[in-house]
Amino acid sequence: MLTVVFAHYSAEHHIRKSDIYYLTELKKIATKIIFVSTSNLNPNEKQKLKDLCDVILTRPNQGLDFCSYQLGLRHADLAGSDRLLLANDSVYGPIYPIKNIYQKFEQSSADAYGQTISYEHQKHLQSYFMLFKPTAHQHPAFQAFWQKVEPLENKKQIIQRYEIGLTQTLEQAGLLVDALYNQQLNKAQQAFAIIAQTQTKAWAKTSLKLLIKLLKGQDLNLNPTHHLAKELIKRYNAPLLKKELMDKNPHSIKLKTIQKRISAVQTNDTRTS
Repeated sequence: MLTVVFAHYSAEHHIRKSDIYYLTELKKIATKIIFVSTSNLNPNEKQKLKDLCDVILTRPNQGLDFCSYQLGLRHADLAGSDRLLLANDSVYGPIYPIKNIYQKFEQSSADAYGQTISYEHQKHLQSYFMLFKPTAHQHPAFQAFWQKVEPLENKKQIIQRYEIGLTQTLEQAGLLVDALYNQQLNKAQQAFAIIAQTQTKAWAKTSLKLLIKLLKGQDLNLNPTHHLAKELIKRYNAPLLKKELMDKNPHSIKLKTIQKRISAVQTNDTRTS
């Protein structure tokens, strides 16, 4: 049995086609889906979810995804659930069957598992897709963590307190946290990975920034969901792609090869909204 808590937000207060596609794929492996939105969904929008979601909740747009996860967990019968997935709508996909990553989770010895672990700032399971076995979600440390979650609007604070904080909480409790991609690169490897995937027009600016950070001994801010997206798809068969990468591309990543790879594995237009 798998219970999914799905965090949603739409500035237009809509359920997008990409949401429906993702939820439809999750339904193939889930026993129960709890949908939590911070948008003001009208009855017609909620109707789109009726065959996919068992519980539909809305809440004020405060605290981003961790507060949505917190609310969804209050409506989840975790005592009767073998597995738990916390997921959000910040991704496109899946471009590979979602069951593949779920099977890797089941086969692993990890208590908590995701698509990516980032070592930016500190080690953390990235919160757009987090799976938990009962050894994790029934642990007092896990439950105490969620009781303390409160609304924060600053993204850096959320990453530090909640993304990094949850991973630290689990590991301090003696639990194993792993992911489909979990590689701690040294700074030389990080710099090479960032430069290799940077568009030519942004190469000089990016290289200068990296050099300054290296000289100052600063974090290079490698985010695997952006800088290693091509490798995630090609080498790891990662099913999910960050919308921020594909829509805004803040780090000037080479997207052409990523888009070609998506076309090769998935003909459905999961990006239609």
